[in-house]
Amino acid sequence: MLRRFIAIAFLLVLPVFAFAVDPKRGELTTDDIPKFMQQIFSEHITYKKMDSEIMARTVKLFVQQFDPQRTYLLASEAGHFINLKKDTLHQLVVAFGAGNFAYFQEMIVQFQQAIERSRAMRKKFDFTSYKAIDYEILKSSQNPVLSELAPYPQTQEDLEARFRIKMVRQIQKLHQQAEQLGRKLPLEEAVKDVEAEYEQFENSYLYVNREGSPLPAKAKEDLFVFHILKALTASLDAHSSFLEPDEAYTLKMRLQKGFDGIGVVVEEQAGACIVQELLKGSSAATDGQLKVGDEITRVDENPVSGWTLEEVLSKLQGKAGTEVSLDIKRRKPNGKDEELSVKLERQKIVIQEGRVETSFEKCEGGIIGKIILHSFYEGPDGISAVNDVKKALDDLAQKGPIKGLILDLRDNRGGFLMQAVGVAGLFIKSGVIVISKTADGKEHFFRDLKPGIEYTGPLVILTSKMTASAAEIVTQALQDYGVAIVVGDERTYGKGSIQMQTVTTKGVDSPLKITVGQYYSVSGKSTQVEGVKADIVVPSVFFNRRMGEEYLHFPLALEGGAVPAAFDDKLIDIEPAMKEWYLQYYLPNLQTPVHIKPQVRKELQARSKERMDKNQEYQRFLSGLSLYKVVKHGDKEETVKLTKEEAQRRIWALQMQEAVNVAKDLAELQTKV
Repeated sequence: MLRRFIAIAFLLVLPVFAFAVDPKRGELTTDDIPKFMQQIFSEHITYKKMDSEIMARTVKLFVQQFDPQRTYLLASEAGHFINLKKDTLHQLVVAFGAGNFAYFQEMIVQFQQAIERSRAMRKKFDFTSYKAIDYEILKSSQNPVLSELAPYPQTQEDLEARFRIKMVRQIQKLHQQAEQLGRKLPLEEAVKDVEAEYEQFENSYLYVNREGSPLPAKAKEDLFVFHILKALTASLDAHSSFLEPDEAYTLKMRLQKGFDGIGVVVEEQAGACIVQELLKGSSAATDGQLKVGDEITRVDENPVSGWTLEEVLSKLQGKAGTEVSLDIKRRKPNGKDEELSVKLERQKIVIQEGRVETSFEKCEGGIIGKIILHSFYEGPDGISAVNDVKKALDDLAQKGPIKGLILDLRDNRGGFLMQAVGVAGLFIKSGVIVISKTADGKEHFFRDLKPGIEYTGPLVILTSKMTASAAEIVTQALQDYGVAIVVGDERTYGKGSIQMQTVTTKGVDSPLKITVGQYYSVSGKSTQVEGVKADIVVPSVFFNRRMGEEYLHFPLALEGGAVPAAFDDKLIDIEPAMKEWYLQYYLPNLQTPVHIKPQVRKELQARSKERMDKNQEYQRFLSGLSLYKVVKHGDKEETVKLTKEEAQRRIWALQMQEAVNVAKDLAELQTKV
């Protein structure tokens, strides 16, 4: 199966929690399902028991998990399970309460039949060349049946055509990836890789191992229960999920930005474990013995054949300072394989990707600083978004007086709640940053307790429709306190819910995240669906896309649009024994809201609009027209249309430049007023 452990998109505000019942992967039984779901219902903000609505969603998701691209099942087969009558749903709810999951077993039998049919179809597929594949993909665009968005096929002929086009698209993608790495990937090998991916996925429904042998009864039941729990959890809302091991791993890495290991990114190709990347600064990268493209055949003298990718990774990781030995197979240019043994020391690996980026441009009397914050992370050894932003401010101050600052959160999709509180706290004195309300109706106040401010000058927060969750908390709080101007798309993503997770909890065998609450800003607003409104609209590349909470499957309809504002903190949630400290050290340093004067705001908006109206590239982009660049060929110049990626980067840069201009205007106007 072609899988790689890389960053995944996430929209999270994450505290940590633990369940009393933690069913271990590999040992799940049907008895675990009601107990596990009972705990989930007790924590979930909206749903407290199984009902017909949740059951209908679960059945639909169970089918979609198996066939997300609608290439295995015919419309008649999928419809048999998805279009259930009320009486049938009621019977399934009763069966759930009795621990009876026979209906799901019926679906598994249908899935198994679909897999066998698909494998028989694929044996007939013939692929002659990459050129022919490119032409086939181009031609497919004229057939609506082959669209990735098309409904379930009506006939077996259409089903076969749909699977084939999915397959050739994946083959083409592998070919392009290999070319980017400077490698030649034979067509036969690409087909083998893609087929191996399908087979590994299908084996989890056929209940067989890599060699095709039946799994033991316990392993079979574990897979069956896992598929059910995954559908049940996801049926509650768009953000709750029972995670696959690779999903949990990548989420943990993104949240913590560090781990102990040798620093390799591995990928499974046609049953082989291939080194895809060596992380900068790791022992794997600095030692020089391991190369991208190497196949790992043994770890500590144990053959990896038959291991899952998760098992390989767990063996590569371990306590910093310990060693791990690898046997590798390296393909030489002459086609022969070279076998080598490598011994590497495990180290503390710090993932730099997705942390803070800084830059600046000079202006009169100083600089305009730019800080890009990709997520709100927290890991070992002091790694955190708060510390990185603070260091970025210190570094920028060394470049010259900061006359204005851009905090870029355009593609920031969330992370740890307390990191959001800490980052917002860098720009205000003490005060409430966010209020949460959990399923039991209790309100929890999250405060910045440090009276110091790291930066007090003109602040612009740059946002987009993909600014979500924890990033919206920071944006709304600093807008509420009046210390920042928000520039970007008309509104942000609109995720106002809180998830608790077990991904970073040690010893948890069944990682999940569950929506347990709703958050409100210090002004009492909820960003659920509505998002944070921009003070100055400067559209991003997402401006005309249907993006946001309202477009997700099963979006939460959270009750209560507002709570009382908490600028004047009443300490209503503070224990009596602690109030004296808060009265003495916290309340005297509360941040007082400082609102930008109306005439300043109007002038900022007018100046920005004037610049935008005059910017021909921006106007072409907003009108849906192509962008161009001038390319020199010796003494001649040629006007060339920008690719989609180039155009997006150009608009991203123009949006940043306008944010810089707004910061300069703000510095000038605040000085005059």
